[in-house]
Amino acid sequence: METTRVSPTSTPMKQSIKLKSSFLTTVRYELAKNKTILFLEWAQIAKMHYPRHGHTVLVLKNGNVLVTGGLNADYPVNSSEFYDVSTNTWIATKNMHFARCGHTMSLLSNGDVLVAGGFSLEGAYLATAELYNPSTQTWTIIADMSAPRYRHTASTLEDGQVLLIGGWSGFNELDSVELYDSNTKKWKLINSMEYRRQAHTATVLKDGKVLIVGGYTESTEIKHTELYDPSQKKWTTLKPMNAARSDHTASLLTDGNVLAVGGYDGVSEMNTVELYDRLSRVWTVVNNMNNKRSEHSASLLANGQVLVAGGWNGRTELQTVEAYDPSTKSWVLLANMTLKRRQHTASVLTNGALLIAGGISHKTILDRVELYQ
Repeated sequence: METTRVSPTSTPMKQSIKLKSSFLTTVRYELAKNKTILFLEWAQIAKMHYPRHGHTVLVLKNGNVLVTGGLNADYPVNSSEFYDVSTNTWIATKNMHFARCGHTMSLLSNGDVLVAGGFSLEGAYLATAELYNPSTQTWTIIADMSAPRYRHTASTLEDGQVLLIGGWSGFNELDSVELYDSNTKKWKLINSMEYRRQAHTATVLKDGKVLIVGGYTESTEIKHTELYDPSQKKWTTLKPMNAARSDHTASLLTDGNVLAVGGYDGVSEMNTVELYDRLSRVWTVVNNMNNKRSEHSASLLANGQVLVAGGWNGRTELQTVEAYDPSTKSWVLLANMTLKRRQHTASVLTNGALLIAGGISHKTILDRVELYQ
């Protein structure tokens, strides 16, 4: 099986700071060319039970981190495990009922976790869904979606419903959209998007609307942008991005704007970055990253910056890390991760630390995990 493209205000500080952490040591600043470059050390922590890439991850209500599925060698897996932040250990849970990669995972209002779709064994694209109960660490099969979906998105809305958008059915990209109601445990088809797409991003904005960006359809990367209004159950087609991209990231900033980073344009990986203005609904090109990358991670930090880690530059996996500062619209190089990796996951923990798990590096599937804060 071919490797899958799966697919995210600084406080003034002293020049040297000792962090109170059992995992990390010191922070230092270096000044170069009138730029402040922040170096924080990454630390490897306990390994996962299973190597995996193309998996999904979610921070539970108790602060632990649940990891499900993904690929191990050429095969999707049904294993799941969680990272216990209090003990720095990984604990295996009951397996999912279906092996899957390229699926979605959503936290429900009652603390349960919804897993939907993905690619499974023997070339099957899944319409199946199941629920994880963190208290019992068990999985329960629920009603299927209306169609198989792979490399789709899932967004939890303000009313607790989960919006599943697009993806690949096994035959074509989808424009269909459905809602999962956690009270009835049923799915409902709603109005379709204008454009079919997979490998796109979906970002829930501060006003509750959902911004859909880019992706891939009919062998072509796209720059189309659409906005879903849950209160009106209505789609609006917006002005497109300046560049087509898939396997990118889109991060909601503290000011309510959205940062689209990197990706693949159909020819090469990208270092271009665009900013969506929530008021004008227009995209503006901002400063490029230092490195071209797709299949990376992007995480909003407590200081309002977006940390971008790893990925693929078209030739090799990346170890490099950089942060976008919204106040200056510029990029700052950070210390490299301990390993090169792509198709990994990144989770911001309740204490503000960043947990990077799994991925692929030099054709090696990783069980390695590292922490940054």
